[in-house]
Amino acid sequence: MREANPLATMTRDDLGQRLQTIRGAIWQESLNGDRYALLLRDFTDLTDATSSPEDRPVTSGDDPAVTRSALGAWLIRDPAVARHVLADVRFGFRRPDGAKAHLQILPATRSRLNVERPELTRMIEAARPVLGAEAVPAHRPAIRAHAEDLLREADFTAFDLVTDYANPLARRVLSSVLGADAVIGEHWAGLGLVPDGTATPQRLADAVALSKALKHVEAAFAETDADPDVLAFRMAASVLFAATAPNVIARAAADGGPVDAVLHAHPPLRLLSRVAHTEVDLAGTTVGAGEQVVVLVADAQAHGPVLDADPQYGLVLPLVRLTAEVATETLRAGRNVETGKPLRRLRSPVTGTLLRLPVTAR
Repeated sequence: MREANPLATMTRDDLGQRLQTIRGAIWQESLNGDRYALLLRDFTDLTDATSSPEDRPVTSGDDPAVTRSALGAWLIRDPAVARHVLADVRFGFRRPDGAKAHLQILPATRSRLNVERPELTRMIEAARPVLGAEAVPAHRPAIRAHAEDLLREADFTAFDLVTDYANPLARRVLSSVLGADAVIGEHWAGLGLVPDGTATPQRLADAVALSKALKHVEAAFAETDADPDVLAFRMAASVLFAATAPNVIARAAADGGPVDAVLHAHPPLRLLSRVAHTEVDLAGTTVGAGEQVVVLVADAQAHGPVLDADPQYGLVLPLVRLTAEVATETLRAGRNVETGKPLRRLRSPVTGTLLRLPVTAR
């Protein structure tokens, strides 16, 4: 069921007022110390070095596995419970009546990130010949060529890993893999806003940009993709890769260590939201049908792996991992790399999008 897009029925002023009203409610609960509201507010974490202690994950082995936010969501910090939620067919992305999740700000239905299990399964199968773990290694030579091309004329006295390397590399890789350079390139920034835009109110211009990006990219893909499952995986993969790959590439290249260590320390998706389709017992807590459950990935991964259990992100994870590995190898081949302080975009609680990460290389 295609849910109405608020931008199609609202004026810009009405949408702006709605976004501001929701943000005000989140802000109020954050002032009361609500953990989830603090994450959604995402206001003070300007850089990794200067982030406010109240916005950092604070957990221990004694924290409850399931807690309740004043915003109405159940929060999951325990890795075992989190993996169970992500695998359990009783949890989906919409309420049992097909409506969007209660705390989802914008439907963003065109992204295909809220399809239920049967369609998600078909989408993953359709993507396997292109994005599956067995297919992705074939893209290594092309990824390396893109990386070398970007570095060939680089000025390493004023080089930024995000703007000069990670973003353009991710865009080129996805465009070549999906064969849609003009379409993705034009709307790259808007696609990358989608996960955060569904979780917390964005600035009006960003909300409009993400909606336009989804509309135009879907229309372009639909011209060549007669199979709805192929169209679905291309849309979902475009959004997830645009939103997360640049961060992983930049952090991996800056760190120089194993990509999996970066994925663990800086999960590309920090919040994973699901909706119970029926009443479910989670670690002794009853979650009612239609209630929202949010996995706090960074918190949970402090005690065990989580993100690899998400079948949706698994759609792009092999390509994200390979691109980051090749990008790191290529950048650091014969170079001594020193990094500066990262600058992160605000209102980015899901992806923690990096804006800049300056480096020098010799």
